[in-house]
Amino acid sequence: MRFRNFWCGRRRLAARLISAFFWASFLLPLLLAAPLLAAGSGEGPGPSPAPQPSSQPAPQPASPPAGADLPPAIAAIAAIPDAAPGDLAQGQRLYRANCAGCHKWHGGGGGGYGGAALSLRATALERPQIIETIACGRPGTGMPYHLRDAYAGAGCYGLAEKDLPAGMVLEANNFLRPAEIAAIADYVIATIKGRGEPTLAECRAFFGEGSRVCDIYEKPQ
Repeated sequence: MRFRNFWCGRRRLAARLISAFFWASFLLPLLLAAPLLAAGSGEGPGPSPAPQPSSQPAPQPASPPAGADLPPAIAAIAAIPDAAPGDLAQGQRLYRANCAGCHKWHGGGGGGYGGAALSLRATALERPQIIETIACGRPGTGMPYHLRDAYAGAGCYGLAEKDLPAGMVLEANNFLRPAEIAAIADYVIATIKGRGEPTLAECRAFFGEGSRVCDIYEKPQ
């Protein structure tokens, strides 16, 4: 009887030890992982990190191309192909007859025998804007318009001559055809715009060899 009780006690003790080992091996990993799970989940989503400023410059909107806002009549002139470098004689002749009186032969402008004008040598205008200025003039200045009916209806600069005060826009002595306006613009761009001080060679190209007008550009011997 005592021997039987002894083995029953040993069996109950072994069962308890096995049960304790099982629960320890099952619960211990969960207990160790609990702090990590709690830190990862928290009570809710953690705050998002503040966005860092980009080192790349923000994209800039593209600038409209020169002449993008021209009225249709002026845009049609600007669409005329540029004159070839060796085909500037017409532009020079028209410039001499219609522009040199104020802008001078060299395009430097200033006070002159025909009036005062801005320098075409220093202008930043591109071909479409030069064409627009020749065709439409500049309201409120001494620059006249050379395109017939430039201010008929909603014409140049969206203005109509009938709605403008008298003398606000000046009419040129001679109107020019669209191709002639383009020829002058091409001549200005090819021979005047962006140049420095006038030279003897430029003077002779305009007036011809032997012209006494160019003597002031002769270098002293």
